[in-house]
Amino acid sequence: MQVTIMANQYIGQRGYTGAVLKLPAGKAEIADALACAHTPSEKEIALKWFEDWPQFLDNVLEACGEKKLEEVNLLAYKLSQMNEAQLNTYEGAIKLRQEDGNRIDMKELINICYNLDSFVFQPDILNGGTMPDGRVIGCDSGGIR
Repeated sequence: MQVTIMANQYIGQRGYTGAVLKLPAGKAEIADALACAHTPSEKEIALKWFEDWPQFLDNVLEACGEKKLEEVNLLAYKLSQMNEAQLNTYEGAIKLRQEDGNRIDMKELINICYNLDSFVFQPDILNGGTMPDGRVIGCDSGGIR
């Protein structure tokens, strides 16, 4: 997972490309990337071009509003610790929140990571049905409850 750090004062200037930071990153790597991006502090940056993140997060990361480097780094760390089943559950939980018409911000993305145990991913449920406890559900690509 990586992100491009750009100094607000140089965005749009010819030849300026910012600095690419591989995440999750430690303090030294973050300091190096900020120096390469020619930014005086983390408060004066824009985060662009999220690459090599799980595909289901592509549009979510672009649309989630203001992003702090510390939050993005924490999210990358949490994602790097997840197995495939946890990533599937995380994807389903995000889609569930989006279906409710909610705009997901960085804090909510992180909160969902920490609360994955509140969700159960049911990959065998494709078009609805009845759960063992009698609840009726409906889904297109795996069930989340």
